[in-house]
Amino acid sequence: MGKRRRIQLFLEFSVDLISVGLANLIAFWFCEFIAKTPFHTRDNVILYSASLFISQLIILLGFTSSINLLKRSRLMETVSVLRNCLLTYMVFAVLLVLTKNPLIEGRYLFTISLVLYILFSLGGRYILKRILIFRFSNSKLASLTGVITVCERAGSYVDELKLNWIRKLEGVTLLDAEYDGESEAYCGKYYSKIVDGEGNVTVKESTKAEPLREISGVKIVANADNFIDWVRSASLDEVFINVPYGYNGIDLSDAIEEIESMGVIVHVNLPTLENLVENSEYDNVDCQIIAGVPSATLVATPPLSTTEAFFKRSFDILGGIIGGLLTIIILAFLAIPIKLESEGPIIFKQPRIGKNGRIFNIYKIRSMYVDAEERKAELMSENDMNGHMFKMENDPRITKIGRFIRRTSLDEFPQFWNEPCWHSPSNR
Repeated sequence: MGKRRRIQLFLEFSVDLISVGLANLIAFWFCEFIAKTPFHTRDNVILYSASLFISQLIILLGFTSSINLLKRSRLMETVSVLRNCLLTYMVFAVLLVLTKNPLIEGRYLFTISLVLYILFSLGGRYILKRILIFRFSNSKLASLTGVITVCERAGSYVDELKLNWIRKLEGVTLLDAEYDGESEAYCGKYYSKIVDGEGNVTVKESTKAEPLREISGVKIVANADNFIDWVRSASLDEVFINVPYGYNGIDLSDAIEEIESMGVIVHVNLPTLENLVENSEYDNVDCQIIAGVPSATLVATPPLSTTEAFFKRSFDILGGIIGGLLTIIILAFLAIPIKLESEGPIIFKQPRIGKNGRIFNIYKIRSMYVDAEERKAELMSENDMNGHMFKMENDPRITKIGRFIRRTSLDEFPQFWNEPCWHSPSNR
């Protein structure tokens, strides 16, 4: 986890913690005023506060949004806040029940504090965004950053980089622009249409386009002729280089190596990879050196972090254990009727194809006669499905008790046994 991500998580957690604390404090005072607070002791209040903090911590570790705070739209931020607040209070309620805290009976306290928590959290995150963008990026703690790109990409690229609040953009180099060496750059050429009295149109080309001094508020400082001189004198911490696919300008290899030798961090876009990502519906890319070769790993779904994987696996195992216990109870009632109606095993096992073509066994409570597969050939003429699937109404291979367990989906319960096992299809 990078520096920016760690700071952001800490600040978001702090905002949410202040929001939930303030919400509960106001709700508690209000309920005291209208005499709607359940009887409680000082120890109950301390335990209530501790449970609230633990709930916040659990949600931070297991359910924090992976999307950059500054890139979330208003809708995304609202959904993120609602999810975090509701999950926090769900965990909070469980902890209050487990600790037998009498304040769990305070419906007014619980409801009012939740509503206030949502409102305060939304407001707090909005203020946090403004502070991060406009305050931190101009402080001495910000990373001094230079941008090297081309005219057509400069505007959108600078706008995106400015969203990262730990960086302060010191200047922009436009490789394909004309630069007067002081303050003005010229991108491309201007064309004007001249119409004579007979309606004939003549296109006239000017020598230079309109001069530019800055890109999205960031000063233009160089072009391809003198950008390396600017980097040498600018005391930068990092440089971002972004050129398009098929760019035929100057070779940047030597310049990149020299910038690296200065101790400056260099970020270079990969035009071939960029072209691939632009034409793909997926954009999850991880770049690293593999076997001495710079390689990009592309996946449809980004892998879970260690914390996310731990919580997911914990819930899988917990859910599998609870489901397995329910399955044992269900089998206690269904085993005898199944055996009385049809000889054969109570549990039906069948191989299925899981992730990446891996084969695993699926378990169900048997609802058919043991010779069902052999009898299927005789019934193919009554198949209601096309292809390899087989389905028919009033299938004679299904037992009487089997019709009941299929209608109630009780036959699916043994699949919970797959969850605690490492051969679960989700783990293959």
